[in-house]
Amino acid sequence: MPSRRIDQPPSLLLIEAVPGRLAPLAEACPQNRFLRLSLSQAEAAPDLISREAVELVVCASANEVHAGKTLLQQIRHVHPHLPILMVIPNQDFKLALELFRSGADDLLVEPLATAETVGAVARALRQGAERAALNSAQQHVKRSLDELVLLRSVGETASRVENLQRLLERIVISIQAALEVEIVSIMLADANGHLRIHAACGLPDEVRGVKIPIGEGIAGHVYRQGEAVLINDLATDGRFARQSGDRYRSGSLLSVPIRYLDRVLGVLNVNNKGNGQGFSGDDQDLLTSIAHQAALAIENLTLISRLQNKT
Repeated sequence: MPSRRIDQPPSLLLIEAVPGRLAPLAEACPQNRFLRLSLSQAEAAPDLISREAVELVVCASANEVHAGKTLLQQIRHVHPHLPILMVIPNQDFKLALELFRSGADDLLVEPLATAETVGAVARALRQGAERAALNSAQQHVKRSLDELVLLRSVGETASRVENLQRLLERIVISIQAALEVEIVSIMLADANGHLRIHAACGLPDEVRGVKIPIGEGIAGHVYRQGEAVLINDLATDGRFARQSGDRYRSGSLLSVPIRYLDRVLGVLNVNNKGNGQGFSGDDQDLLTSIAHQAALAIENLTLISRLQNKT
């Protein structure tokens, strides 16, 4: 999820079963930035959260209990650390318990009182910031440990693999098995400003030779921005032209940059999970780690090739 600039107010996503249901919340917290979806549009929420750096979701599902629980689970799957505040129409203990079990962080009961609403939003935002800081610290420690292990692993891999092409082919096969996906591709940038597929699993031969100008399409966007893109449903995302065919059968895809230090070398793409589900935040963390390994291996092989040529 993109991070918010320091000078920007926190963004809240309001999801309402009835239009205007959460107007009192917006009035109570005028300092925040608000995005709105109807409950019938809730399937677009995970992608909207990713695009707009949403820091809190507030949902008033009214009597649509099943829809509210489903929405909680969908958001939790892609954004496990995002705080979610549910608004219920009355003090129903059974409903409150169901929502907490489905992943809600806190509840507000209608009619919304200003002081209570402001306090709940502030607590939820603080909780989200604490979760994000803890997750960042954990990821930093994990990356540091991974790099120590990977430096040795990459060196051993480079000494065993004869050339870069064979290495990339082994990487995509490993990813396909690890993430249980149908399609994997590694695209590297050439000197002419294009991305070209260097290794892939599950793609037809006619697609493998395609070149994509940097900045165009999903892969070109990921390369230029240097940031991962996780799309839960291409039909509702809206950022990219709708794709057709079996390559995007599930509508969910994940693309991460292959980055070495401050340089982006290419893009690693996966789509179509074998179980038909969308990709999660955990999948993105794993693929980012694998892309880091690939970048180290590519640079290692390139360095070895240069040294051999000089020798």
